[in-house]
Amino acid sequence: MRILSLGSLLLFTYLLCGAQTTLWSQFFSWVIAPLLWINLVVYLTIERPTYIALAHIYCVGLIVSTFTAMPLGLLLLTLFLLFWSIHFIRMRIYWQGSMYYAFMCFIGLSAYQIIFYLSSHLFEANSTGLLFFDRVVQILITPLFSFWMYSVLKKLDFWFRVSGPELEGIEL
Repeated sequence: MRILSLGSLLLFTYLLCGAQTTLWSQFFSWVIAPLLWINLVVYLTIERPTYIALAHIYCVGLIVSTFTAMPLGLLLLTLFLLFWSIHFIRMRIYWQGSMYYAFMCFIGLSAYQIIFYLSSHLFEANSTGLLFFDRVVQILITPLFSFWMYSVLKKLDFWFRVSGPELEGIEL
């Protein structure tokens, strides 16, 4: 079942990235596209055991890398730092439900924007611009999709029984 679960998450990632890069620009080209895949990274971080989540997030990163001009090494470093940032918060503040997930999506996307900007300036010769307005709009729009994504991801977990006894005993 874990293989099917991972496969469904990767397919969902591919669909999210496709919708973000093609459909969004066709219908809402006047608004910057939300980073929907960040919501998936946040979900994996708060709902999966640590090492399984990190492995899944790296798989998500490989798919996302085909939809972006961001170098793979920088993307994986950013995802690694984002994972541990969210994990740190989750270990101190946690409650179940979609409101917590939306809150963590907001925090996660804010952290992602900061981590990406700083990492780009540290490791790239041609680093990213500040793009303040675009980043703020993404931070405000992306968590709005978290309520829909939370229900979809919970259904996928239920269908593939991800939170069942096979994960018991794995360190969170």
